[in-house]
Amino acid sequence: MTRRRGPAARQVVAALASMAIVTGLLGLMGAGGWFFWTRHTGSQKASNTVEALRQEWSQAPPVARAVTGVSRKAAVSVPIHGRAFAIMTVPRFGAHWQMPVFEGTGTNVLRGGVGHYARTALPGEIGNFAVAGHRTTWARPFRDVDHLKTGDRVIVQTRQARLTYRVTGHEIVRPGDTDVLEPVPGQPGAVPDQARLTLTTCHPEYSAWERWVVHAVLVQTEPQ
Repeated sequence: MTRRRGPAARQVVAALASMAIVTGLLGLMGAGGWFFWTRHTGSQKASNTVEALRQEWSQAPPVARAVTGVSRKAAVSVPIHGRAFAIMTVPRFGAHWQMPVFEGTGTNVLRGGVGHYARTALPGEIGNFAVAGHRTTWARPFRDVDHLKTGDRVIVQTRQARLTYRVTGHEIVRPGDTDVLEPVPGQPGAVPDQARLTLTTCHPEYSAWERWVVHAVLVQTEPQ
């Protein structure tokens, strides 16, 4: 026999339902607040780092200038883990978009910009200069990665040189597909003959299920 709920029972059920709704809303508000906080904090750190790096370069003693054209040598000294050593600009992302490039891809590093995968090539060097960046949190440098088109420029500035890479294509891979970080992406063991750039970020947005990868090649080296 089915029991009918009395007024008190119905009130309890209604109260629990209301609490569930409020809890859900608070959860959403909390998540929204967290996203806003990380984005503000990350963007501020990125901006401050770029400014500090430019100031450091302007006050540093002169260094050997890079050769104009397409150099086969790294346009930066061996970087220190956790420290910024370059500035990346991508015209497609907007006139004011600029991000520091740090050595390493740890959690703290990626909170303030782009991180360089250790043991991949350095900017301007023959091989694969591979970097990672968040898409939806912290400085979210690669938020608009899907807007990049073949032929778009990705510019990397170091203390010694300004390097221009041209986008050659995109692909989506699983997180464990590390072949994209090889000196010749996707070809383990192949001997590189070009200076390449690989950008990696999470895909789809708000998920780490896959990785969005952008490939580019060096087309110009200019003295800084």
